[in-house]
Amino acid sequence: MPSTFEIAEKAVRITCNMGANEAEAYVERSKVLEVFLERNDFKTVRVKWHAGIGIRAIYNKKVGFSYASSLTSSSVEEVCREAFKNAKLSPELKDWVSLPSPMPLPKVEGTFCNEIANISESQLVDLAKRGYEAIFEADKRARCDDGKISAVVEETVIANSNGILVGEEGTAISGYIVCVASEAGKTSSFATSSGNARMLSQFKPEDIGREAALLAVRSLNPRKIESFKGKVLLEWMPVTSIMLPVIGFSVNADMVQRKSSLWAGKIGERVCSSNISIVDDGTLPGGMATSRFDDEGVARRVTPIISNGVLKSYLYDSYTAFKESRESTGNAGRASYASMPSISFSNVIFNEGVKSIDELISEVDRGLLVGRFSGNVEPASGIFSGTVKQSVYIENGEVKFAVEETMISGNIFQLLSGNVVLGKPRRMLGGAHVPPILLEDVNIISKT
Repeated sequence: MPSTFEIAEKAVRITCNMGANEAEAYVERSKVLEVFLERNDFKTVRVKWHAGIGIRAIYNKKVGFSYASSLTSSSVEEVCREAFKNAKLSPELKDWVSLPSPMPLPKVEGTFCNEIANISESQLVDLAKRGYEAIFEADKRARCDDGKISAVVEETVIANSNGILVGEEGTAISGYIVCVASEAGKTSSFATSSGNARMLSQFKPEDIGREAALLAVRSLNPRKIESFKGKVLLEWMPVTSIMLPVIGFSVNADMVQRKSSLWAGKIGERVCSSNISIVDDGTLPGGMATSRFDDEGVARRVTPIISNGVLKSYLYDSYTAFKESRESTGNAGRASYASMPSISFSNVIFNEGVKSIDELISEVDRGLLVGRFSGNVEPASGIFSGTVKQSVYIENGEVKFAVEETMISGNIFQLLSGNVVLGKPRRMLGGAHVPPILLEDVNIISKT
């Protein structure tokens, strides 16, 4: 089998020889080792191997794409043919300039771990057991309902007809545990905790099990409350699920250029509370989204997005950057080889506050502490509405009881422009590095 680099270069040559003006090949190879937990029992350890290629072909400013889940010579040639065929059938992109060209790439640290790359099944099972045992050490009322620990080693190579040929290997380990708690014949809602790292030494399965157990116990014996407008303290998971889709959409240069973003034309203006600063850093040591290059082969970099509430930059890929005759910020991302690149965060980092969750709770006269949010978020308008889980009612600075059948709603743009307090510590959830955040004037709705 030829190397991943040779496959990528060959695919570019084939596509151009077919008549494409430009071509790009994105090749992935990965190995995933998984162990499953389910209802207090360890399930089968599974090994999965993945390999695939995605081809972009450009013909007279028309872009075609195709992919294959095989790297055999016949599969590569067929996917090149399909990409070129699709390009000829696609509409013309009048603003198309070109694929990116080679550039110096940064050095990054903490993205490859030999211990993860060579981890054994027994070592992975031991990690799962450590998370499992932490559940009962935290609270004997909790039990494991579901869970998984995964170790991944992946190679990515990108080549294009402008001379880009880049590749790197990376590792990651991640896990989640779902718990429920029981007391006096009553059962809590499902509570989930997760964790991830690029280096094995930084992965703490005990923290995952402990948090899942405590969240489940926290939601025991819930009560209904009256609807009111008050303060909501979002823990880390709801910060990512409610805020990041809106902020990501608003600073996406494609959405800005389409005039779909409410932050279009607002560089240098205040768009949220002066307490908020956000940076996108694709070079962060040990970050889950850290790499030397983005998914077009463009150098990763540090991009200040918001500084003390003032909008500093949008995020660009090559296409949107070339439309404005500027450089890409290195924010082209893909879900896998089976998708076209599009603008996305790398490691998005919020500033950390100075107050702990307990200190923030003490400042809430009436409101909620929210552990999980499940609902709808409209990225363009900022409107959100959904049910909260693992959430508790706060009154006069004290946690009173868990709530049931309760929703929250509001508009993220309005809430972020109000009185916002960021807490500590900041935590890494995937590529997001977020603190707990206290918001005011949120609609708290009882589903009675």
